Amino acid sequence: RAFIALGDMARGAVPALVRMYDEDLSANSLGAIEDALAWIGPASKPAISVLLRAATNSDSHVRANALWALGEIRAEPELCVPALVHALGDSDEWAQLSAAHALGMFGTEAQSAIPSLRELTNSPRVFNSPRMTRLQVMFEAENALRKIDSGAVSPSSKTFPESAIPVTD
Repeated sequence: RAFIALGDMARGAVPALVRMYDEDLSANSLGAIEDALAWIGPASKPAISVLLRAATNSDSHVRANALWALGEIRAEPELCVPALVHALGDSDEWAQLSAAHALGMFGTEAQSAIPSLRELTNSPRVFNSPRMTRLQVMFEAENALRKIDSGAVSPSSKTFPESAIPVTD
């Protein structure tokens, strides 16, 4: 957790973190390393390839953390944005939420994600978890749309899912 306080000052640890990540000790260790890389932020750019690989890991927690970290690092959008758009269709809602968050972090560099994010906010989808998670995913997708292009959020998307109750700003 020291990486939270150190942030960018811990950039020198990135090569060692990547080496440890490649050891693939456990899902918990992978998640902790992903968190550390996210807290270090853009200086973790050398970890992009391992995080992109982790974005397809069979463990949903590892996938979600890797996706979140990609957004916090905000590097190589030509590689990351397509992977993040693909992850919006993940079977795990936390992975979807992490992908939407990460796309928002890329801002205008994630313009290609607008149609997929709109679909996520506007169409009822099958979710396997409690209703609150569904709302969180949808709200994170709307937040991402606002960060990418404020005109991308249509007025019709400002309602609670499966109802016509408007959401006030």
